[in-house]
Amino acid sequence: MLLWLALATLVAAPLAHAAEPLLISEAYWVDEGGKATLDDAERATFTPFEGSIAKGYRPFALWVKLRISGRDSTDQLAIIVQPAFLRRIELYDPDLPGNDAPGTPIMSGRDAEITPVNHIGLDNGFVIPSSKTPRTLFLRITTTTTLMADIKVSPVADAEFDSQVSAGTLSIYFAFLCAFLLWAIVSWAVRRDLLYGLFALRLVFSILHLSVMAGVLRYFLAGTLSAPVRDLIYSLILVTVVAVTGSFDFKLISEFGVPRWLQRLAWCLLVLPATCVVMVLLGHTQAALHLSALVVTLFVITNVVLAFSARNEERAPYGQMAINTIRVGYILMALVIIAPALIATNILHTGVPVMKVVFLHALITTVILFAILSIRARQKDLLMQEALIQYEVTERELRQESERRAEKEKFLAMLVHELRNPLTVIRLRTSESSASGKAVHQAAREMAEIIERVELSEALEHANGQNQTATMDLGDVLREIVAEHPAASRISVDAPMRLIVATDESLLRSIVRNLLDNAAKYSPEASQIRLAVAEQIQNGVGGTRLSVANEIGEAGVPDGERLFTKYYRSQGAHRWPGSGLGLFLVANWAQSLGGTIGYEGPTAGSDTPLVRFSLWLPQ
Repeated sequence: MLLWLALATLVAAPLAHAAEPLLISEAYWVDEGGKATLDDAERATFTPFEGSIAKGYRPFALWVKLRISGRDSTDQLAIIVQPAFLRRIELYDPDLPGNDAPGTPIMSGRDAEITPVNHIGLDNGFVIPSSKTPRTLFLRITTTTTLMADIKVSPVADAEFDSQVSAGTLSIYFAFLCAFLLWAIVSWAVRRDLLYGLFALRLVFSILHLSVMAGVLRYFLAGTLSAPVRDLIYSLILVTVVAVTGSFDFKLISEFGVPRWLQRLAWCLLVLPATCVVMVLLGHTQAALHLSALVVTLFVITNVVLAFSARNEERAPYGQMAINTIRVGYILMALVIIAPALIATNILHTGVPVMKVVFLHALITTVILFAILSIRARQKDLLMQEALIQYEVTERELRQESERRAEKEKFLAMLVHELRNPLTVIRLRTSESSASGKAVHQAAREMAEIIERVELSEALEHANGQNQTATMDLGDVLREIVAEHPAASRISVDAPMRLIVATDESLLRSIVRNLLDNAAKYSPEASQIRLAVAEQIQNGVGGTRLSVANEIGEAGVPDGERLFTKYYRSQGAHRWPGSGLGLFLVANWAQSLGGTIGYEGPTAGSDTPLVRFSLWLPQ
């Protein structure tokens, strides 16, 4: 608010400055060919106008005829020609001292070297002597930028006072933008967020753009760079500023849930400024600047569309506030930039003073974007705090889980150790010659198997997944496993005489034994168990399919969805000893071998209902 008050005071000072009316009339004539001389202009028919004149991006010369009143004072007069970005302004004044050839002009504008008589502060202009009688002067204006002019005539002292006030205003304005630039650079350095870097770059180009518009670059570079080089620098700044600002705007708005297709369309617009740069380098400067002015209008409209398509889908804190600020902000930014762009292209016919709204654009956009970035930063900080809290909670839960797991492993290790020794003693001291001895011996063996599976289950969680792969004849291995199995008389093997596979033999044997143990335990005692092997392609990969099928016993049909989960046992299986870990171990071992394990329940209407477990291993 203090900045706005200071700016209002400084801008109002020239308006309150009393000045006598010295400009009697103004008229213009358009030289379409750009070759007319002063004699041609004196014979031409001029069109009167008041205030400002704008002709858009046209390659012709604009002649302005001024009628200046006489005055008794001998003080010099100042002719101020705005805007400051006009390239070449020629003054034809027959009353200039030492002007023996009235057709020889003095020059101002971007191309001219700065002298005491061709500029007033940062503005283009001329210092001329006053006369007691009215006189007529001619100005010839040519430029590569948009062709417009606003001309004022006043005493030199008044013009210099106004220029000092304007320079002070501009200094405060630039200091304000530089303060935000420093904030953006520091924020980028601290947060390492690309958006702050783009905001800093946007401010740099805004300062450069205003320096061109206000004549600051002309003032400081006139004595160091040639006119063509200065013109190239000015033109490149004017056509590239939209690409830099557009990159920032698109990235900012895109973070708030803009549809992806609309984002892609917006980013495609960034090709247009590159086209303008190529046109400038090829020498078509005025056409490039004209296209750039149209692109600015297109960018502004696109930004408004993007802003209104943004959604706070995650309902993040401050998210809706940021979106509302973006929408209101980009509407305000559009209002203060579209009018100057339309004036520059001669679509909107109004005076040059409206062009000064472009100076407010940088101020308004900087304040609005700073507010949006501040809200965004606050939102990200809150989300970061929530993430840190969630991380701490998760870490604490993981630590507690790890402690529980360690305690469980310690308990299981103790339990296994304490149970194994008594079981060994029972098996050694019990004779299998009697029925009771056999029962005790069998029970001890089953308890030992349960303990072994618990150990294997715990070992799986700490396994490193490294297998000992070897080449073997699968048929020979299976026949050997079956021969060693207690229910060997019930098992039939259907396998090729020679089927070479490469896998971990130890894990394969464990899988097959577990499947055969399950089949023998849960099938009727006199029923047949079928072990079959065949080559099979699965998902385009060659491999080997091994299946174990058995009839359904008293335990019934298990739940196929829970069959391979840890500790699962069907309701009917509780009549037999077991841990519910066998098939869980089988599934994990199969995965370790790169294969899969599957289950098929009985087929409806079958004479002999079967359950089948199938192991597929890749070649």
